[in-house]
Amino acid sequence: MEEIVVQGYYNAKVISKAVEIWRDLRKGGAPIDGKDLLIGATAIAKELPLWTCNI
Repeated sequence: MEEIVVQGYYNAKVISKAVEIWRDLRKGGAPIDGKDLLIGATAIAKELPLWTCNI
């Protein structure tokens, strides 16, 4: 399953967005977990809605 997700969702646009987010958050002193970073970057890059129960 992981192989399908990686091949289908993590393209150059997603990785580029993840790097941009990571860089901005690191500058601000608020880095996030890598998994959350990729989830958020994927949603933004692919213009998908993202719902979370995180508080």
